[in-house]
Amino acid sequence: MNDVKSWEEVRQMIETFNKPNERKIAYEIFNYANSLADVTYYITDGIMFKRDNRKYKFLSISTKGSRVLFHVPVTERDSVFEEFRNFAPIYLAVDKRDKNQIDILLRDINSFNDIKPLIDYAYSHRE
Repeated sequence: MNDVKSWEEVRQMIETFNKPNERKIAYEIFNYANSLADVTYYITDGIMFKRDNRKYKFLSISTKGSRVLFHVPVTERDSVFEEFRNFAPIYLAVDKRDKNQIDILLRDINSFNDIKPLIDYAYSHRE
């Protein structure tokens, strides 16, 4: 369970996003991901979500570049990209170290419902 201090840190981090719609989407993503079963979040240069019984994080709301990062199995990344690229303008990370990552700029997300299926996919498939 995440405590009140952590929630205040989350709120402060989300409030750093420049545009009201970016903040709205970030809050919606946070609230949804945090409501999923067995999920814990932690704060670094963004808000990271990890399932308690899994090794790696599945989702990040990053203050670097105002992005949402979906972490999927490396072997599935390209097929996931193809499957979900019509939902929102997603892109593959350029850095070779991020070969499990699919990114979306917060400003490019029109509706939380557009990316919810990708959150669900990352949640259920990330090891």
